[in-house]
Amino acid sequence: MLYTEEAILKRKHKAEVVKRIISSIAYILVIPLLIYNISLILQAFANPNKTPSFLGIKTYAIISRKYGARA
Repeated sequence: MLYTEEAILKRKHKAEVVKRIISSIAYILVIPLLIYNISLILQAFANPNKTPSFLGIKTYAIISRKYGARA
């Protein structure tokens, strides 16, 4: 199958648009997560005896034994 120069340029343009959309969605998802994590890390270093929170929401780590393990 032979492609014309115009068809090749259209495909390249379409691929660039798709790349831009995917990268924009990735940035929209990643940047708030980074802000959230950085704020929790800074709060944990500033006040090591308090549970860090973000907009009133506190994050906890729950540690449990393995299933079936004996104490």
